[in-house]
Amino acid sequence: MDEIFFLIGLNENGHGESINHVTNQGEWQHILVTARANGWKPSGTILDYEFQYQLEVSNCKELNFDRHTIIDDYVKDKCGRWKGGYLTPEYQIVTDEDARGLRKALQRASAPIDLLLFLSYGAFRIAG
Repeated sequence: MDEIFFLIGLNENGHGESINHVTNQGEWQHILVTARANGWKPSGTILDYEFQYQLEVSNCKELNFDRHTIIDDYVKDKCGRWKGGYLTPEYQIVTDEDARGLRKALQRASAPIDLLLFLSYGAFRIAG
C-alpha cells in the first residue's frame, strides 16, 4: 500500500489557518521528478533538532536525566547524519526558497492548483 504523506505548511494562510496538502508516496515521487524535469534544483531539506527532540520526548512516559541524555544523543546523531532527503517522511523542512522553486517548476508543468497554492505559502514539513 502506498504510504500517505502530509505536507504540513509552516506558514499560515492569510486567514491565520494552518495549511496542509495530502498526497501519497507515488504522487510525491512524481511531483519531485516532474519538478526536476521542469528546472527545479533541490537544495535539500533540513532536519531540525528541537522538533525532532520534541517528537522523541512525546513518546516517553517518563523523562529523567538518563532518558534525556539518550534522546539528546540520538537526536543530535540523527540530525547530524541527515542527508537532506525528500522521500522519507521525517518531519523535515523544505525551505521557503526550495518551496518557491518547486512551485515555479510545477507551474511550468501545469500541476494541480491546490498543490501550487499550498507551495505558495512557503516552507513546509514532510510527514507520514
